[in-house]
Amino acid sequence: MARCTKIINPGQDDAKYVINVKQIAKFVVGLGDKVSPTDIEEGMRVGVDRTKYSIQVATPSFPPSLPPSFLSFSCFPAR
Repeated sequence: MARCTKIINPGQDDAKYVINVKQIAKFVVGLGDKVSPTDIEEGMRVGVDRTKYSIQVATPSFPPSLPPSFLSFSCFPAR
């Protein structure tokens, strides 16, 4: 999973996408065969192929990541 942070030359045939893979790096990538340029928006979470780092899946239904502080909350009231 990565986040598309910027679209370079949007609407052009040579459009490129800047993705941020957490704790690894930022990459300038293209699209996979099954993704349309109209499917991608800035700020969207995307699925990438880790061998080519091309965008393979783009859907707004990917859940947002949970902040680490949320995982430490208790669901039950303290007694």
